[in-house]
Amino acid sequence: MKHIKTFNQLNESVLNEGTSAIIAVKNEDGKYVTTKVQYDGYVEGVGEELFNEFGEQKDAEQMAIHGEMRGIQDGKPDYYDDGFDSVTVDTIEDAKSEFSGGSYIYVYDPDLVNEEPPGSGWVVQYIGQGWQGEKGFIDLSQAIHRPKDLPGY
Repeated sequence: MKHIKTFNQLNESVLNEGTSAIIAVKNEDGKYVTTKVQYDGYVEGVGEELFNEFGEQKDAEQMAIHGEMRGIQDGKPDYYDDGFDSVTVDTIEDAKSEFSGGSYIYVYDPDLVNEEPPGSGWVVQYIGQGWQGEKGFIDLSQAIHRPKDLPGY
């Protein structure tokens, strides 16, 4: 008889990296729906999930609006039952202040994407401790394909 793991059991066995990240999605009002993901916040984890599974604004906003997550795996956010609610803020700096402690911030805002043609609406910035210097955003598609270009990586 084959043993099948539940989604939470699978996440507990796979999501073992404690790198948290902030996710902010620009809505139609120009504000940012903001939440936090606790595990696998680095580019090869949450970054690739956002790029591959949440490339449309409506999908990205729906994902963020439900609040704090343990992680995202195979396009499925694993939300905490008793986690923080999402917060809508005016600026990206407000998002960083609201959910301090993340190592990365992922922002869905097609206006920030520099790549031509844009690969997605996502950009990423390293905001972890110990990083000194300019912390600019990089297009998530570039960070995935050339992670060493991401400051602090």
